Amino acid sequence: MTQTIPPPRPVTPTSTSTSPAPILATPAAATVLVIEDNIINQTVLSRQLRQAGFSVLTADNGQQGLTSLDEHRETVSIVLCDLEMPVMDGMTFIKHIVRLREMGQLQGLPILAVTGNARLEQVQAAKDAGFDDVVCKPYSIKKLVPMMRDWIAEASMDA
Repeated sequence: MTQTIPPPRPVTPTSTSTSPAPILATPAAATVLVIEDNIINQTVLSRQLRQAGFSVLTADNGQQGLTSLDEHRETVSIVLCDLEMPVMDGMTFIKHIVRLREMGQLQGLPILAVTGNARLEQVQAAKDAGFDDVVCKPYSIKKLVPMMRDWIAEASMDA
């Protein structure tokens, strides 16, 4: 029996394969940089994003995130950055990004803050600092992936 599901959702195989199907189709070669200090959160999110069809790079703090962006600037399609991390937090990271954007670099690269603190003041402060959007924990990967796809699509139209 064949089941047809209209795009963008992939057809779920009926085999007994243990590998989960992607949650939603993702633009070809879309790479996400996950900047998250909590190894469990980083691992779970990375696994979910790979299952959704993304390539994933990780960094444990904002400083590593800046280094990773410098090394992979041509391939990173979107950044998810935790706000509270040691070494360099998300707000300091975005200050560096804003400076780079002022110099004409990383234009159009969507950078989303990820936070466990959903207070309106912190969400607004993150947007005011330069984050394109804010994702509050706990989040649903089924909602996060379409949000990311929208940001990537918008950025590619602006390029």
